[in-house]
Amino acid sequence: MSNIIDDFGDPDRSRTSRALNRIAHLLPRAATVVFGALIANDLAGGEVMPTWLAMPLVFAYIVILYTALFHNSLARICLRCMQDGPADAPVRAQRRRFLLWIFHHSLRTALAWAVLFGAGVAARAVLHQPGLVQLDVPALLVAFASVWSGWTHHRLRPWCPFCRRWDDGQGPRERVPDPDPAGVKQPRG
Repeated sequence: MSNIIDDFGDPDRSRTSRALNRIAHLLPRAATVVFGALIANDLAGGEVMPTWLAMPLVFAYIVILYTALFHNSLARICLRCMQDGPADAPVRAQRRRFLLWIFHHSLRTALAWAVLFGAGVAARAVLHQPGLVQLDVPALLVAFASVWSGWTHHRLRPWCPFCRRWDDGQGPRERVPDPDPAGVKQPRG
């Protein structure tokens, strides 16, 4: 019997590990679809997507999200994540500093989400408009940015300017080498 934690990082280990790996790598697309649908629904007044469709969609997204969190946190980086790594990773890490900052300040991001969500609920109560779901859009955007920043950080972790150094600042600073272009996606031109 295999260890479930090892299954997240080694897709060749078993059928379970292949399934977990595939599910984890669905996160960027699932987040885009789910948050896009929820935001579009809220902008349309909340009457477009029926509950029977929204609830299973959100439940499936939560399963994908937690699988990806375990994949990113508990396991070593998988071969697919290495192959999907950009060829110009140091440059992308500098360009995506804000997303990486969001990841490293997740408590602030969670507080921003809570304030925005609470403000939407309070505004609906004060305005006596319980159906005014458009006020949830900023909270959904912050939640989407938080999820996207986590996935971005997973791919750019060795080049993240906000990660603490492994030796806590003791010893010589080693340069992180650029990935080998063989077997890595080339940047779009």
